[in-house]
Amino acid sequence: MPIEEKFSFNWRLFILWPVMILLLYVLSNGPIQLMREKGSIQADNKLVLDFYRPLDWAHDYTSLHRLLGMYFHWWVPDWYDKDGDWLLREWRDTTK
Repeated sequence: MPIEEKFSFNWRLFILWPVMILLLYVLSNGPIQLMREKGSIQADNKLVLDFYRPLDWAHDYTSLHRLLGMYFHWWVPDWYDKDGDWLLREWRDTTK
């Protein structure tokens, strides 16, 4: 009698990969903002602004405001205060 092989789908990996990609996307915004502040990337680079616009929206309009803002403050303290609020609002609004 032949032995049948069962294909088992690994649900943990199926769920883990998108979560890891999303986490990497969020965490990559801090170094990108630092590079924009230092001039390594132009501050008005449309590709970068459009790519990270969902995080700007999440910072401005969701309950993630404080968490994201405090993380961004860690990278660019001249742009965000220690409570996660944006310090240069008037400059930011002109780039949207």
